[in-house]
Amino acid sequence: MTESTDVFGKDGCVDILENDFLARYPLFSRRLDFFQSQQRNGQLFTDFLANLKELSKLADLDKLSVEEMFVFCALRGTTDTSLLDDFLELQNKSLKDIENAANIYESKLVSRSKLNGPPKDNVMRISTSNQRRYTKQKPRQDFKPEPAQSKTQLKRPTTVREMKERGLCTRCGKSGHLPIDCSYEKGVVCNHCGIKGHIAPACMGRGRVNAINERDASPSANSSFSD
Repeated sequence: MTESTDVFGKDGCVDILENDFLARYPLFSRRLDFFQSQQRNGQLFTDFLANLKELSKLADLDKLSVEEMFVFCALRGTTDTSLLDDFLELQNKSLKDIENAANIYESKLVSRSKLNGPPKDNVMRISTSNQRRYTKQKPRQDFKPEPAQSKTQLKRPTTVREMKERGLCTRCGKSGHLPIDCSYEKGVVCNHCGIKGHIAPACMGRGRVNAINERDASPSANSSFSD
């Protein structure tokens, strides 16, 4: 451009500036700006709408096909910046071209993950060895027998007083209630001694017989008889 260059006409100042603008701001970029345009925080909607109209004129939307609109929506919707760079490097950005580029990109990701990851056999071996190690390191639980109850607690009560002290019903021999609340009637007959007022588990006669038998079987009793 020189001082003698015409303002209008072919190869004029306006024509040169327009060509420079198109070179610096190609049609694809202008259309991409239109589809990516959003209202800024604090911006009046009328101002945003006016700016959108200007972008639509620069984008030549009337010449935009349905497939091209689909491509721009796909480019705007992707969140993978690396994939978007691959799309922008394509010479022809048709729907088929971006599909092929996406398939190549995703196949690279799969191959890279397989190369960087450990082999499957090694993973299984490591997992098995870890399981064995953890099994060996499992603390041993020594068996601790519960403390044996005293013989006095294991013996059957031989008197009504002992039954009351242990909280046992003198009618049925069970705990948790008094004879007045017992399900057995007062006139129930014992199958062991034949006396009314209690059943066999609460029979004092059976307890006395067991106590006598244990006393006779004890060494102290035998030694006293031998004397």
